[in-house]
Amino acid sequence: QGTVKALGFSIQACSLGQASTAIVLQRAAGLTKEEIQQAAEQLDTLLIGQWPEQALIWPELAIFIHAASMPARHDSARLVFRALQQLFEEEEKQLK
Repeated sequence: QGTVKALGFSIQACSLGQASTAIVLQRAAGLTKEEIQQAAEQLDTLLIGQWPEQALIWPELAIFIHAASMPARHDSARLVFRALQQLFEEEEKQLK
C-alpha cells in the first residue's frame, strides 16, 4: 500500500504523452506518491523551459525541456502523472 506495484497502459496521445508514459512505466514500480509527485514537479519545471534546482531524479525527463515551446501538448506529457496521483488518492480514500 502506498507504492506503485505494477502498471499497465493503453495510450492514445501525442509523442510527449507516449514518452512520459514510457518513462513512468520504467521508473514507477515501488515508488511512493511523494516520489511520483517529485518527478511530476520536475517535469513541470522542464516544460516551462527551466532546469530544476535539484538533480533530475529521472534523467530521461531532461528531453522535455525541448517541449517548452509546445504548451498545447504539455497536458499530454502530464497525463500519466495525474492518473497516478488520482489512483493514490482513491487508495487513500478506501483505506479510511
